[in-house]
Amino acid sequence: MIRLDGTNGKITCPIGDTGLLLVSLKLKDNAPPLPDGTVIEFKICGDKTVEPILIKVSTLADSAAAIWLSSEDTLKLPKSGSYRWNVRVVTDPVMQADGSVVARQQSAEVHSPFAFGGALPTFEAKFVP
Repeated sequence: MIRLDGTNGKITCPIGDTGLLLVSLKLKDNAPPLPDGTVIEFKICGDKTVEPILIKVSTLADSAAAIWLSSEDTLKLPKSGSYRWNVRVVTDPVMQADGSVVARQQSAEVHSPFAFGGALPTFEAKFVP
């Protein structure tokens, strides 16, 4: 079971467990809707590096996207401990060979709405015997 602390964004997950993260975006009143094809990229990185360990991508629909973490996904974490996670919103995306997403054109947008105080929130992986 995955747990999200809404006060600081910390996610806790036993290694090998599964869970569903629902990313829901509330746009400002006068903001135009996000274009069709906008994706959400969920990424887990090492605590002191930006090298991705796990990348999941989901298409945004009605300002929300579901990120499914399978048992196989959480088993990819090399050991129990602290990692960092990020969610990026990418309009007009292009998939890279490593599974990450970049914006296709300069007019496209990329946002990291869940970066807390300029730092990425913690993903705590726990070993459960």
